[in-house]
Amino acid sequence: MADSRISKQQAKAELKKLREQQKTEKKQRKASRKAKKASGEGFFSRIKQVFNMTRTYDPNIAWWMLLAAVVTFAVVFVITQFLFHWIVALFVSLPFALLVAMIIMNRRAEKAAFARIEGRPGAAAAALNTLRRGWVVTEEPIQMDPKTQDAVFRAIGKPGVVLVTEGPPARAKKLASKAQKRLRPVLRDEVPVHIVQTGRGHEQVPLSKLTKHIKKLDKSLNKHEVHAVERRLSTLPIGRPPIPKGVDPWRARPDRKALRG
Repeated sequence: MADSRISKQQAKAELKKLREQQKTEKKQRKASRKAKKASGEGFFSRIKQVFNMTRTYDPNIAWWMLLAAVVTFAVVFVITQFLFHWIVALFVSLPFALLVAMIIMNRRAEKAAFARIEGRPGAAAAALNTLRRGWVVTEEPIQMDPKTQDAVFRAIGKPGVVLVTEGPPARAKKLASKAQKRLRPVLRDEVPVHIVQTGRGHEQVPLSKLTKHIKKLDKSLNKHEVHAVERRLSTLPIGRPPIPKGVDPWRARPDRKALRG
């Protein structure tokens, strides 16, 4: 009898501990949710931040979103009303209208983000990082002029090797040709090398259209060949300026003695 009483008491104590633990976990979850809302990390707060950032560069964003939502709602409502009741059509049309409005906002936000960084050093690398699966992108420039801050970035995909330049057309073309010469002994004539210049000038590609332009290039490699090319090129040293490690390459001045050898 005494043993059974002790076991019941132990069970009650364990159950009490478990309940207290659940209560504390629940309180912690609530506190974390409140902290996220306060710091602006919630879902709706992020949407608000993106919308406000986009509106500074595109003041008509709200009108475009409203127009897209109204047109989508009208089209889906009319089509669905013939098949179902108007209440069902209403519930079906609203999510589609909101979805299209969000798609419009995302595309405009992407353009606004590119407009913010366009012309800055490293902007091409930021645009290349939006390329999805099937591409290998170097975050650091493979060729750079520390004096003018002109740079060449590399992306490897099914079209082959793509060299993306930053800087005025004439200077960027010379820098890209240097990078191409360094790649030729490794690639030979097996892999095509494309040169794409970013900018707003003649024969240049705007930053917002860079990924689309690269994706439209003719495909010549498969998935396995892309990785094989990436392994071969990884053996090449990156053409960094002669500056100490840890120093910002965009602000450092070239070492004259090192340049003279």
